[in-house]
Amino acid sequence: MLPHATSQTIQRQGSSRAERPSARRSAAGGSLALSGVVVLIVEDDPDSREMLATILEAAGALVQRADSAQAGFESLLKDIPDLIVSDIAMPNEDGYSFVRRVRGLESEAAGVPAIALTAFCSDDAKHKAASAGFSLHLGKPVDAVALVAAAARLTQPRNA
Repeated sequence: MLPHATSQTIQRQGSSRAERPSARRSAAGGSLALSGVVVLIVEDDPDSREMLATILEAAGALVQRADSAQAGFESLLKDIPDLIVSDIAMPNEDGYSFVRRVRGLESEAAGVPAIALTAFCSDDAKHKAASAGFSLHLGKPVDAVALVAAAARLTQPRNA
């Protein structure tokens, strides 16, 4: 198996983001916060990638996994997720470059919200993430509740 070929294909009704169920608040009838939301995790560390997947799946998300920026980009081109969660410090191509490439696309994928994950939590690091095109910056180690809350907030319908 190629090192970047760890993405999983998620089967669901419709491939357009507009056709998918949106995130639901967990207080609404006890539904899961991310029920039906497709999240692409781009993380080179296998343990971190699986920990993120476990957190998001427990909240109801459908998770796609990529172990590099290139694998994440290829996955995004095949199947547009509702949210991207990306590490910043990755070999070959960092998360900043990855999200800049995503934002440069001329497709629906360019508008997918993205959460930056990094151990660098200074104001400068947050500004750099926002400048690259990330919607939100979360520090590592990741707080599970904060991650799920951020993912739910970013995937809520604009006019809910």
